[in-house]
Amino acid sequence: MAVAHDPWLAAVAGGATGLGLGALLAIRTWRQLQGSIAPLVDTVAELARGRPIQVVLPEPEELAELGRRLRELSERIATAVQHSSRREAQLAGVLGSLVDGCVAVDAGGRIILFNEAASRLFGKPASDVLGRPLMEAIRSYDLATAIGETLATGRQQLREFRVSGATERVLQVTATPLSRAEGRRSPDGRPGDEAEEAVPEGERWGAVALVRDVTELRRLERVRSDFVANVSHELRTPLTALKGFIEALQEGAAEDPATRTRFLDIMARETDRLVALINDLLDLSHLESRNVELRRTPLELASVAGAVVAMFARKAAAKRLALEQDLPPDLPPVLADEDMLRQVFINLLDNAVKYTPSGRITVRARAEPQEPLVRVEVSDTGIGIPRQHLGRIFERFYRVDRARSRELGGTGLGLSIVRHIIELHGGRIEVESEVGAGTTFRFWLPRAP
Repeated sequence: MAVAHDPWLAAVAGGATGLGLGALLAIRTWRQLQGSIAPLVDTVAELARGRPIQVVLPEPEELAELGRRLRELSERIATAVQHSSRREAQLAGVLGSLVDGCVAVDAGGRIILFNEAASRLFGKPASDVLGRPLMEAIRSYDLATAIGETLATGRQQLREFRVSGATERVLQVTATPLSRAEGRRSPDGRPGDEAEEAVPEGERWGAVALVRDVTELRRLERVRSDFVANVSHELRTPLTALKGFIEALQEGAAEDPATRTRFLDIMARETDRLVALINDLLDLSHLESRNVELRRTPLELASVAGAVVAMFARKAAAKRLALEQDLPPDLPPVLADEDMLRQVFINLLDNAVKYTPSGRITVRARAEPQEPLVRVEVSDTGIGIPRQHLGRIFERFYRVDRARSRELGGTGLGLSIVRHIIELHGGRIEVESEVGAGTTFRFWLPRAP
C-alpha cells in the first residue's frame, strides 16, 4: 500500500531531528564549558584565600582571555602580598628596636599596637592588651588621659608622671593624633606643627603615644642641681669667714697682737678647707669623667697600707687610739694604681681617726682560694653611722652631721672619691655600721695575675 507524501509531516520530522541535534550539541558544549570553568572557579577561590596559585589556561578560546586576566591578577596580588609582608617585617623590626614604648589606639580607644618596650614598661605582653580598651588593659590614668585628650582635641599632648612599683619610675608620654591626611602642611608650605594645629575630627582615626623612661635623666638633673647648690654653699662658708676676718683686721683688729694671731689662725684653717675642697672637687670630676689612665701594677697590700698607717700614727697616738694591721704574709698582690689605692686608705683612715673618740682602728685583708677578688676592711670603734644614712653615705657632699664634719675639716667628698676609685678598678665597696659601736668599710680589689 502506498503512503502519501505529506510535506507538513516531513517538516515536523526534520524540526524534531534538528532540535534533538541542537540539544545534544548544547549539552556537549555546556559540559565542555563546565569542565573549563570549574578550574577557574577553584582558582578564584584560592585567590580569595590569599594563597599562591598557578592559573591553567582553559581550552576554549572564549575563556582563554579570562584565564590570562586571572593570571595577571594573581601575579599582582602575589607581588603586593610580598611587598606588604616585607613592609610589615620592617615595621615590626623598627618598633621592636625602639627604646621608647609605643602604644597606638584606634578612634574608640582600643589598643592596635603595643611594642616590646611598652610591654617592659607596663609589665604587660602585647597578646594581653591588643584589641582591649586602653584603660582596661593598662590601668594608667595619666597615659589614658594624654591619649584621650589627643583623640578629643586632635592636638599633641605631653605629660610626665610617676609609676610606683618595686622602684618608682618617671615616665614621659608624647601622644600624637593619627591622621588620614598624609603630609599635612602649614600655609607657608612647611610641615604643620601638630602641637599648635589640631587635626580636624574627620581626619582623625586614632592616636599613638611614645612613652620614655626618664627616671635616670631626672635623677641626674637632681644630682647636678644638688651638686651646684652644695658647692656654692661649701665655698660661700669659708669665703664669708675670710672676708669677715679681713675686714675686722682692716678696721683695727690687727693692732692687737693676740686678736691678730687668733684671726690669722682661723683664716689659715678656712684657707686649708678651701684648698682641700677644690682639690677634692678636681679629683672627683676627673674620676667621674671616666677619662682616667690607671697605672695598674701588682701591689702588696701590706706595703701600701703600712705606709698610710704610718702617716696616721701620730694623730692616732694623740687621741690614744690603737692603730692595728691584720695583713697575712701569704696575701696575694692586687692589681691596682698605687697612688689611687693610697688615696683610698688615706680617706678611710682619716675618717676613722676623726670619728673614733677612743678604742682601735684596724686594717685587715683576706683572700679566699679560687676567688678573683681580695677583700680589704678598715674598721673602727667610733661613733658609728645611723642606719638611715648608710644608703647615701657615698653621695657627694652627704654628711651625717654637717656641723661636726665642718668642724673636723671634712669636705663631704672623700667617700664619694673612694667609691669611684674602687669601681674604676673593677671592685665594689660597702659599709656596715652601728651607732656607738663603730663602722667597717669593706671593699674588694682584683688579684694580680
